[in-house]
Amino acid sequence: MSETFSNEVTNQITRFNTTFNNIDWSNIIDTIINGLLSLIFTVIIYYIVRAIGQRVIRKIFDSYSKRENVSENRSNTLLSLIENAFRYILMFILSVSVLSTFNVDVRAIIASAGIVGLAVAFGAQGLVSDVVTGFFILLERQLDVGDNITVGEIKGTVELLGLRTTQIRDLNGTIHFIPNREIMVVSNHSRGNMLALVRIQINPNEDIDKALAAIEETTREYTRNNANIVDTPVVSGIVGYEQGNFVVTISTNTVNGSQFVVSNELYQKVYQNFQAKKLLMPLSIAPTTETK
Repeated sequence: MSETFSNEVTNQITRFNTTFNNIDWSNIIDTIINGLLSLIFTVIIYYIVRAIGQRVIRKIFDSYSKRENVSENRSNTLLSLIENAFRYILMFILSVSVLSTFNVDVRAIIASAGIVGLAVAFGAQGLVSDVVTGFFILLERQLDVGDNITVGEIKGTVELLGLRTTQIRDLNGTIHFIPNREIMVVSNHSRGNMLALVRIQINPNEDIDKALAAIEETTREYTRNNANIVDTPVVSGIVGYEQGNFVVTISTNTVNGSQFVVSNELYQKVYQNFQAKKLLMPLSIAPTTETK
């Protein structure tokens, strides 16, 4: 029994030695060395291309930001998006190159990745739509942080522009998170000059010419050397009849964001001048009476 076991061990050692001696170790070592060298070379090329690519992207964005006068938030968001996309593409190319170096068939992996990507795309259509829409909102400069806008029934100031959502704070202080795909029509009230329109009521028992002269005098004095006024105000004649009073309008273009201040101040100064000149103030709304 022991002799049989000894013979079996001897045979196993002999077969192992034969197999070991038949291995082409020089070829294996050459293959490993060549693979490691190819891997190191591929990684070095990856880092060189990534560094050069990031530097080129940042240089292009620096030039773009200065030329187009885009906001820092917009520039940083677009820069982050493009840099991430650039890194993902390079990582994919690096992975394929490394696998090919070790003679791994990458065609099946790429086909599987395509199927998985398709499934993810179907499952995340809303997210993809948000990101794509957000990218074009930023690229086309439709909005900017600090802009006063209206989206649907929401009106307020843009606090944050993201690739997935836009944050708007309304006049009550409530902040609204709007998915970018929901932004179909947006009204931006912060682009270019704005119109300030003031409606002045004149008592029908007052001398119309005196009232108009007082309005024009106040308008000239208020708008003289006023940095918020960008053109000459226009005082209309009688344009309507409201609440028992004649109506005159004052219209002027103002610096964006100052239209409400200009309207309120001009409205107040007109009636202060009416009081100073002892002109009749507009008729008040007659109180309603109830019949019993």
